[in-house]
Amino acid sequence: MSSLKRMLVTRIDRYARAVADETATRMTQQLTAHLDEIVRSEMKELARMLRQQGDAADEVAETFGRTLTRLSSEIESLGAALRDLQAGRADAQPSAHP
Repeated sequence: MSSLKRMLVTRIDRYARAVADETATRMTQQLTAHLDEIVRSEMKELARMLRQQGDAADEVAETFGRTLTRLSSEIESLGAALRDLQAGRADAQPSAHP
């Protein structure tokens, strides 16, 4: 191979490698930017979902609290009614000592 041909091949090879490196760098940068955008979008969606779950959990806790309060009130009323019934039975039973 002549020295001129070898010099041209060497320069073309260097140029091709430089273009390939530059192309790879640009593609990597574009891919990284695209992945960053996807991750940001997914994080926003995840944050929204977590807020909704938090809101739903708050609603469940509030409903559960109201239900417990109502049940507690009903149990107290039932206990009072049972005490009244027991007191009425004690008054209605004839005394064992005349």
